[in-house]
Amino acid sequence: MPGPVENFHELIQPPQWLIDHPALKTRNIDLSEHVGPLKLGCAFYTAHLDCPNYAIKITEPNSEEADIYDKLMSHPMGPPNHTLPCNVIRSDTEKPILIMPFLRDLMSVGQWQWSLGTLLRQFSQILEGVEFLHNAHVAHLDIAVSNLIFAYNQEVAARHEGIKFDKIYIIDFGESRQLDFGPEQQPPIDLPPSQIPKPNGITRLDPYSWDMYCVGRVFRSLAKFTFENRGDSVPRMLTRYISWVIGDEEENRCISVCRCRPTARRAREALAVYQTMVVDRAQLISVTGCSSPS
Repeated sequence: MPGPVENFHELIQPPQWLIDHPALKTRNIDLSEHVGPLKLGCAFYTAHLDCPNYAIKITEPNSEEADIYDKLMSHPMGPPNHTLPCNVIRSDTEKPILIMPFLRDLMSVGQWQWSLGTLLRQFSQILEGVEFLHNAHVAHLDIAVSNLIFAYNQEVAARHEGIKFDKIYIIDFGESRQLDFGPEQQPPIDLPPSQIPKPNGITRLDPYSWDMYCVGRVFRSLAKFTFENRGDSVPRMLTRYISWVIGDEEENRCISVCRCRPTARRAREALAVYQTMVVDRAQLISVTGCSSPS
């Protein structure tokens, strides 16, 4: 019987059938070496220095992930679609696999170098992508910083067809659901496991509202990391905006459509007003040399 070490080794290494998969061979993707785990037992990435790197994922049983990728990629891949380009490979003998570019998540690129305007632009991208999902009646249900990735320089973007420099992509639809109704119409569902903890032990909620709660928590983490790591405080107006997106954490027990926080569309529209104010203030400072409170 295999011991704990052998079992762990099996979890961090791709199975042989995946290494030998014809779809990987035809794309010259080698999982026999220079490979690491993204999710134990089912997701792996290549780690080569001078060639494109890929993430390969074995979809989970009963997951809608492969079908959701098919649905999202049937739309044009420009804005507002922030789905990472992905090849869905199906076979008669194995679970579907996903082949995607391997990019970095938002916590690995030095946000302390971002200006307020840059941070708000990234927030706008995230909201645009989430609004697109919700309009397609897809709830992600596990929005987190690690599931938001991008090509941090032109060289990385150029290695993969269809990847745009500085565009944020949403990944990991393993817990996602296709729904019958859109935002402000969808009743609560049972929430799956998620990286962001659920407040007050909730287990059921409007799925679109849950996504927006997670978006707000992501915004809070990114803002804190961006400003505090360089010794600054988060601007007061930004703090208030993020709190509005997160909503009332004590009132997440809605038994019907949840209105404890804004929809992705409303949050994006409010953010656009804030972005305009930031630009106007920056222009005022450049002309007068005087700043005003944030």
